[in-house]
Amino acid sequence: MCSRALAGSREEVGQEPLPLYRRAGHIMPTAQSRAQVFGQIGGLTRAAMCVDNRAHTQPARDARFQKYLDQIPPEITDPAEREIRAVKLRAADMRRLALKSADVRRNKKTRQALDLARAELDILERELNASGLDNCGSDGTDRVAV
Repeated sequence: MCSRALAGSREEVGQEPLPLYRRAGHIMPTAQSRAQVFGQIGGLTRAAMCVDNRAHTQPARDARFQKYLDQIPPEITDPAEREIRAVKLRAADMRRLALKSADVRRNKKTRQALDLARAELDILERELNASGLDNCGSDGTDRVAV
């Protein structure tokens, strides 16, 4: 498992990634990623104990598909037609999720660029304050502290 996978969740919400520590060749997660690691442990344990993982998750897939079937108007009674329309509803839903995911990624990049610009502006303001050129006259001329 790479350290980037463990640190990703904080980056997704716009927070700085927590540091990861290595001990005996293993990545020791920090407090934030502990829940993620516990989830991975549970998932791997279940996958190891489950003979057929696809069969184990079939009820969840069936319930999700039933959601699409429930959205089809009751006037459509042909089971084949209902299934075709449910598949189309599922495809539309997946495209909706893809758009939402792209928006989140775009917003993340915009937020990172904005944070970088703010950091650069803070540095420039500190340099300006330190140089003594931070005062401007009321007439728009610069006043230099002597």
